[in-house]
Amino acid sequence: MSVGGNRGGYNFSMKVLVIGGTGNISTPLVKQLVERGQDQVTVFNRGQRTASVPGTTVVLGDRYDHSTFESQMAALGHFDVVIEMIGYSPTDAESLVRAFDGRCGQLIFCSTVDVYEKPAPIYPIIEGIPGYNHKSPWKYASDKCLCEEILLGSKLNLTIIRPVQTYGGLWVLDSLGTPSPRHLGRMMAGKPIIVHGDGSSLWGAVHSADCAAAFVGAAGNERALGKSYHTGPDETFAWSEYQKVAARAIGAPDPTFVAIPTDVLLALSEGRAFVTAHNFAHNNCFDSSAAKRDLGYVYKTRWEDGVRAGYEALLKSGGTLDLAEDAEYERVLSAWNRARAALYTASSERDD
Repeated sequence: MSVGGNRGGYNFSMKVLVIGGTGNISTPLVKQLVERGQDQVTVFNRGQRTASVPGTTVVLGDRYDHSTFESQMAALGHFDVVIEMIGYSPTDAESLVRAFDGRCGQLIFCSTVDVYEKPAPIYPIIEGIPGYNHKSPWKYASDKCLCEEILLGSKLNLTIIRPVQTYGGLWVLDSLGTPSPRHLGRMMAGKPIIVHGDGSSLWGAVHSADCAAAFVGAAGNERALGKSYHTGPDETFAWSEYQKVAARAIGAPDPTFVAIPTDVLLALSEGRAFVTAHNFAHNNCFDSSAAKRDLGYVYKTRWEDGVRAGYEALLKSGGTLDLAEDAEYERVLSAWNRARAALYTASSERDD
């Protein structure tokens, strides 16, 4: 079924609706759609985050007030492409089906690579391998699985895009989930950096502008109908190397790592290490050849360059790294150091 365009012969205007439009990926997505110069772009959100992009029509509303949202969508009429960036729960997906069944040529759903089982049966993970991550105790992941299944069971012309960690500005992940300015502040100050396990689990990240371009490449693209895609990096690092490269990018000293077994880290700080245990501790390595082939996806921004650009933008805006002490972080380090010392003592006594 035609959705109104394709990458080989795109020469007319499409009506495109972006649900969200002010987030990490959707901000550059809307900008790129407008810059493409031919789409009529409508953005739906609450209008609470940033100013609208010039060249768009903004419709205000609450995505999660489902009945009102559906009425607003019906009033807007038919769209060639709808891009859903903020659908997280099964009820959101069900509402999406009600809102756009028969009212859009193509639905592009922003999902996540966390829909896959962990650990995966094969690496790198390719699109279409079996196994949803339904049993994950991480609600974000299990709910995205259910969203995909609901949409796949509908009559909508569906394209699913599954981003990896996507960053704009400074967003360097940490094994204790510390906000980036504070985490990078620790690095700059030469303080010890916790890594889960032995720091060897695989990780990579993609700049939001690169990821957004895949969504733009999918819009109106007949080759993308009924398919799912990864937007993964061309660089995959061991977790410790991911941290080292970030430190180098901001001019910080080479980090001193303290390796803590993931299960121990979770026991010491369940609130902070929950996502680490159920996500970061597993290898995250994805094949994005389908997105490159069909969507024109390109990994343009190397990790080191992206972090450096984010840091330079922070300084240019007058901002600084957060150097305040993280009491929870220090508590975990102290508890681990005490436990490790006790183990060494017990081992030494046994040898005697």
